[in-house]
Amino acid sequence: MKRDEPHLNSKEREEVIDKRLQEIDKDVGYIERLQQHNVELNYKKYGICSLTMIRDDLLMWAHYSDHHRGFCVGIDTEELLNVQISLAKYKKQLVELIKVIYSYTMPSVNFFDSMLSQRDNDIVTLLTTKSEHWSYERECRLTYYDHIDTPIHIGHSAIVEVIMGCKIDDKNKQDMLSLLDKKSSRTAVFQASKHKSDFALEFERIR
Repeated sequence: MKRDEPHLNSKEREEVIDKRLQEIDKDVGYIERLQQHNVELNYKKYGICSLTMIRDDLLMWAHYSDHHRGFCVGIDTEELLNVQISLAKYKKQLVELIKVIYSYTMPSVNFFDSMLSQRDNDIVTLLTTKSEHWSYERECRLTYYDHIDTPIHIGHSAIVEVIMGCKIDDKNKQDMLSLLDKKSSRTAVFQASKHKSDFALEFERIR
């Protein structure tokens, strides 16, 4: 009330609060709806890019690379950190790389405390917590505060490797190699293939 109705004095605020609390008390499901509203509202404040710390998981290639027909891009996290520092210093924009927490239970969140906080720590916890069933992904989330659907230009030097999937189309492969030739000479390129005896992948450097 202090924040939303600064012109009211203490007694007037108490009267408005008392009346509203009585209305809430009679409204079954109000708290649940409020929490859901806050979740949806705050989700729209964050841009998220999902990354992983592994490159050879068969399920990841199947789920996120069109059943091995795509490619995997390796990013230098030191270069990424430089981008984060630059955005914070020159544009006052916050980008964080946060490791996902895997849990068997959903995080407990107090949205009333969050509304009074300078930073939405509870919302960040929600955004970076997943079921333990997904722990094999070893995910990190690049989180851009107050920016959704916003590209971050990390520079060509941040791309340190590209892995071609086992089933990548020849044209897509050549297009990627041509693009790398134009943009960067630093990037290592690997071709993935199925291991001959194990349920695993092998990577052969092709340039």
